[in-house]
Amino acid sequence: MSNINGVSNSPVVTVPRASAPSITPAPTNHLKTSTSEGLVFLLRTSFEKFSDPSEPGVISRESLAKKAYSPEGNSDSIYESQLAREVLERNRLFEQLDGFGEHKQDGKITQESLGAFEAKENGRFSTMNDKDIGRYFFDNFNDFRYLDPLSESYREELGVPTLESVATSSTSGSEKKMFARELLGRPELLEQLGLGYRSARVTRGDVEQALPTIK
Repeated sequence: MSNINGVSNSPVVTVPRASAPSITPAPTNHLKTSTSEGLVFLLRTSFEKFSDPSEPGVISRESLAKKAYSPEGNSDSIYESQLAREVLERNRLFEQLDGFGEHKQDGKITQESLGAFEAKENGRFSTMNDKDIGRYFFDNFNDFRYLDPLSESYREELGVPTLESVATSSTSGSEKKMFARELLGRPELLEQLGLGYRSARVTRGDVEQALPTIK
């Protein structure tokens, strides 16, 4: 309808624009930057989560693939799926692991397989006794402490998370990674050093005091 001046009095109807559908970003996969040795370390420390229910003590290609390509759920299952995919898709890493242990190339890997792979990759540290490993840790303590992401708060201390970060990092030196993996693979030694649980932190002085008690 228009008034006498020819101006329309009809209300202006605004048509709402359809909102664009929200897109949930894909979860970040930090494992992409981990070395193959780091992936093996993570797989070994979470072995039971990937083992084949029909064959305890074994991770089969099938059980790993099921974990890798199953629908992702909570943060724990997302991380496990990412780790399983990396092991299956990283430069024939699964096949390399399957080449170690008593039964080779049978589509299955065991703790023995992972341990043999790590011993090869960990070089001279795998043949050192606990006392020598403890001494190396004391002698090189500051090299690891400076890699601690919490070093601003804990200038004199380090803990298991720092060692895990070194073991899986693609930027740490090869010797540091080999040592960190070897030390983390010796839970009894970690306990003697005062690192028997994840939240524990020790100073270089703590390690020095522990050295005489290491068997």
